[in-house]
Amino acid sequence: LSGYAFWTAVVLLIGLAVGMVTTEAGKHRRRSEALLRERTLLLERQRLSHELHDSVLKTLHGLALEARALRNRTGIIAGCERKGAVH
Repeated sequence: LSGYAFWTAVVLLIGLAVGMVTTEAGKHRRRSEALLRERTLLLERQRLSHELHDSVLKTLHGLALEARALRNRTGIIAGCERKGAVH
């Protein structure tokens, strides 16, 4: 090989190597971005599920308190009616 052909081949190989590295880096970046988006979505879903869980528990607790109060109140009213007094 002449000096020109040798250096042309070296530059060509370097160009191919740089192209391969650039392509792989792009693939890696896209995979990393996709994983980050997925993780962000999972964290948001988890946050929303905790909020929903807390909200449902709070509502159920409130309903239980209201039911107890209603049971106590209707018990008192029923007891008064049996005695002849009406509220």
